[in-house]
Amino acid sequence: MKKNNGFTLIELMIAVIVIAIISAIAYPNYRTYIERKDLKKAQQEVLRLSAELERFKNKNFSYKGFNATYLYSGYDASTGELYLPIGSNATSALYKITLVDQESKKPLTDTTVLGQNWVIKAERSSHSGALKQPRNYDLLLSSTGIRCMTRTIDAVKGYNDCGGDYESW
Repeated sequence: MKKNNGFTLIELMIAVIVIAIISAIAYPNYRTYIERKDLKKAQQEVLRLSAELERFKNKNFSYKGFNATYLYSGYDASTGELYLPIGSNATSALYKITLVDQESKKPLTDTTVLGQNWVIKAERSSHSGALKQPRNYDLLLSSTGIRCMTRTIDAVKGYNDCGGDYESW
């Protein structure tokens, strides 16, 4: 009797089906993990900016004139914008962080701002009109105690609050 070594077509199909099932279960978990990681990175950078703002105010008695270009090479002082991940641009970014004066909503480098309070928003980026991470959060943090996050699109645009449906962080 001749003995054949190898796999039958049925064995190969079963192996492919098992791999497909495992992939179908693992991919959503992996995607959720990546979104959580991106959110934590945005929170970390927002908190880092807030700590640097407080250091600046301790030295200068105001937030007026704060420029984060010494922290981030991609920070645009004229608009108060920073794209995450660091080094990305408007099309490749996952988050856009914007730092402005709370009263005037102008960048802190603007000569007309009072610089007594600040507000930072971190918004999810979009591509071709659709959010890159629709299940993730937008963040809002201010020197007056606002600290919230929301999944509602455009809720943090006005820098005032996170709208009706939000969570603290």
